[in-house]
Amino acid sequence: MKEMNRPRHIWYFLFAFLGGIAVSLLDFAAQLAGISRQDLEVLTFGNFITGTLITLVFIWFIFRRKNWARIVYTVLTVLSLPFAGVAIARELDGDWIGAISSGTQVVLALASIVFLFTRPSREWFSASQQSPGGDDLKATPQK
Repeated sequence: MKEMNRPRHIWYFLFAFLGGIAVSLLDFAAQLAGISRQDLEVLTFGNFITGTLITLVFIWFIFRRKNWARIVYTVLTVLSLPFAGVAIARELDGDWIGAISSGTQVVLALASIVFLFTRPSREWFSASQQSPGGDDLKATPQK
């Protein structure tokens, strides 16, 4: 059976996810510097670390072509959207940096999901279900 390289869209998914982390870290730095009006909470940063680590596990499985990880990642991301909406609405009362940061993270999270379900990504995941091992660990993006 023909082995498929990882499609570009899987890499775009990773870049969108990492972009969301970068925006979150910039927002945290703004809070530390006192630029952002949002209260700095250790619990919030702890939740960020925990969520990021759990998501990295899903990313590892997604890169190993596990379709269930793609589905669970999508469900968890969609379930988090109402909470993000509440946070953005609260931040709009005066913390524009936080609101822009949260909005950007939501857009990047939604983009990461879209990249996981494009035609090349779907074909890549479905090919893994047809192959005996189901793993394609090649690290080169498809051109």
